[in-house]
Amino acid sequence: MTRDVIDAKISIRFGNLKVNLIRLNYSLITSDYPEHRHGKNFYELHYIDSGKGTLVSGDKEYLLESGSLIMTGPLLAHAQHTDTKDPMSEYCFEFELTEDSRSQSTKESNLLQSTVFWVGKDSQGMLSKFQRLDIESESKNLGYIQAISSIVTEILVDLVRNYNGISELQTYAKVNLNDRRTLIADEVFVFEYATITLAELSRKLGLSVRQTQRFLQKTYGKSFVALRAEKRQEKANELIKGGMSRRQAAIEVGYESEQSLK
Repeated sequence: MTRDVIDAKISIRFGNLKVNLIRLNYSLITSDYPEHRHGKNFYELHYIDSGKGTLVSGDKEYLLESGSLIMTGPLLAHAQHTDTKDPMSEYCFEFELTEDSRSQSTKESNLLQSTVFWVGKDSQGMLSKFQRLDIESESKNLGYIQAISSIVTEILVDLVRNYNGISELQTYAKVNLNDRRTLIADEVFVFEYATITLAELSRKLGLSVRQTQRFLQKTYGKSFVALRAEKRQEKANELIKGGMSRRQAAIEVGYESEQSLK
């Protein structure tokens, strides 16, 4: 169950960065979110406000609970698992960063841009700010867009302040940010692997088929067929592990026969 918290396009300045808010929603997570990556210009901030679960990245697993804060940035492979007996609920803030060479970078903007992974307990009282966003977005009182912009800035300040605490932290020296289409491709391969076609993905991206193939190769280092097959295989393995037959699992993920599975 997911609902949008903010339904307006908002951009704010953060040092030399332009922060483009793509989506902020609130979800009760009743099923696992399979492994995926974000594109080179996208960041996703998660705030767990109730329930339990785990975050998996590489060979490490991190316990999530109320008050857990997660940043997953460009190209980081990660998966999220919820506790079926005590499912997590979370605020999820997806945003894009672009640079303005005319503005001066700050310690805060450099830290925001360079951090590709962080997980730990929130020490800044961020929940109240997400709840204020909920109230402003629901009421839509005079000046609510300005109020939301101000609260989003507070959240970003809180985020970089949290980075100074005990955490699991990885950074890039620099991230080249230029492609909004990657978020669409990320979600398509996670959720539509069973039915998506190259022509349909091209339509979603607003590109020709040939341009889409070049885009995928540049962004992920793989072709459309390889990316779709990879996601289908991952899901089939998960279904088979859960007790489903190979034949049924193959059909479930979009194949006509089990011979298509490895």
